[in-house]
Amino acid sequence: MIRAIRYLLAVAGCTVYYGTAVVMAALAGNTQRPGGIYDRLQRGYGRRLLRINRIELVVDGPVPTQP
Repeated sequence: MIRAIRYLLAVAGCTVYYGTAVVMAALAGNTQRPGGIYDRLQRGYGRRLLRINRIELVVDGPVPTQP
């Protein structure tokens, strides 16, 4: 039960934080491009959720490189 509450609070908090950052980036006129601000914010959102909820991610196999 505690894990579910922590998960829901993490999703709500991260969504507000990163959602605000995306809106501010859009208002500042940033455009979508590979490896740009929007890609970094998505990656940060996922990493933060995994870290807060103490979920370990193991990648098996080669990791694709960024263009």
